Amino acid sequence: MEYRPAAVLLSAFLLMATALPASSQQQDNDSPILEARDISGGCCQPGRDSTYLRVFSDGRAEWDEFDYTAKAYVQHQATLSKKQMKAVKWAIENMKGLRNSYTGKYAEGNIDSFYSFQITGHAKDKTYQTDVFFGLDVDGENYSELPNPLRNVACNISVTRSRLTHEEADLDFCRKYYVGW
Repeated sequence: MEYRPAAVLLSAFLLMATALPASSQQQDNDSPILEARDISGGCCQPGRDSTYLRVFSDGRAEWDEFDYTAKAYVQHQATLSKKQMKAVKWAIENMKGLRNSYTGKYAEGNIDSFYSFQITGHAKDKTYQTDVFFGLDVDGENYSELPNPLRNVACNISVTRSRLTHEEADLDFCRKYYVGW
């Protein structure tokens, strides 16, 4: 059997070329398109930095919940429906033009605690980030003075998480902002 160097090189090149899209696709799926973090601290409580909701382009979702038995945050995973992914993408789309930070109404009168609802969204080659100080709970009272695009973002994230965790969300407030029904 006779080997031709050009044929061997061409075969190796074609093998590598067909493998590249799969590996780059895998890399895209490993980076979240949306990440919302619940961060807190202060003089009277231990600090916390937990994943409120993390979503990947393939529909995987992750979030942390406190396990009182283990006395630690435990990560959970699920796959979002098409409607839930629509809500996440709508949230990312609404991040365009948001300021770097906002303050929820629940911050009034607070002098010793720090709470941040930190949201990062990725669309194509752009990254959007905003912090909502005292941004949790997402409800009508706390978000009463905040702009509608921020309400769209917070409600779509909050309701998506609540459907995964079976926690309650303020559906009366978020009904007009959530698009994943």
